[in-house]
Amino acid sequence: GRWGRRRHGRKGLGATVIAVDMLDERLEVAKELGADYVINGKEDVLARVMEITGGRGADAAIDCSGSPHAENTALNALRPHGRAAFIGECRELTIHPSNQLIRKQVTVMGSWYFPIFEYDEITRFIMEKGLPVEKLVSHTFPIGEAETAFRMFDERKTEKAVFVWD
Repeated sequence: GRWGRRRHGRKGLGATVIAVDMLDERLEVAKELGADYVINGKEDVLARVMEITGGRGADAAIDCSGSPHAENTALNALRPHGRAAFIGECRELTIHPSNQLIRKQVTVMGSWYFPIFEYDEITRFIMEKGLPVEKLVSHTFPIGEAETAFRMFDERKTEKAVFVWD
């Protein structure tokens, strides 16, 4: 999954960023955006996170994939008192509350979108930190090619697409 990849903004706040994805192309983009470490999800992600953090675990984890496996890995990789945010939608997730939440005293939240009143703050942060957000855009389409754009999205052949009006 895309667990952590979207944390590139945290890099601007001094965090060590560990990006996880199943696709090497996305991991390359994560590196370009400043990820300190990249892990292919086909590896033992939990073991790698523990190795990178000296056995401590991650302070925070963000899963954007909605994959039950990735969300469980995110929970398992957290340090005591860590925080997890799930952004990708998952139909069903089986967790082990005692081991993954209660005994570690972690905080878990879901996030659907940024409210409009936060747009100015987010934009200001991106501009001040010089984050290369253009690297997140994989395709640009004229509005007349909307059908093609949506088909490619449904086929998972795009990341972030932008429509342009002439």
